[in-house]
Amino acid sequence: MLSFFISSTGIATPTIDARIMNELPFSPHTKRIPIWGLGCAGGASGLSRAFEYCKAYPNAKVIVLSVELCSLTFQRNDISKSNLIGTSLFSDGVSCILVCGDEVPHEQFSKK
Repeated sequence: MLSFFISSTGIATPTIDARIMNELPFSPHTKRIPIWGLGCAGGASGLSRAFEYCKAYPNAKVIVLSVELCSLTFQRNDISKSNLIGTSLFSDGVSCILVCGDEVPHEQFSKK
């Protein structure tokens, strides 16, 4: 399993994906690749990297997790235009997708 973690709103140590993987039953052999600083193009870049990886490794399963926590950057006492507009335009959000190579059996994902 491979994990791409995308965010533009800050750097944390340990990263959010590392924290998640310590809470959920991921394989200890899972590879993690953080993608940071690409702004709005980060999610598309993560999907593109996952697709390329699955083309190269047709048995691969890749999780792409995108987390944006824009509210963390809001400065409460800053009434400047840039702070107010930035806070108005952007918000917090999370998305996740599983991308699988062509040789991963679809039966693994069917409901039982």
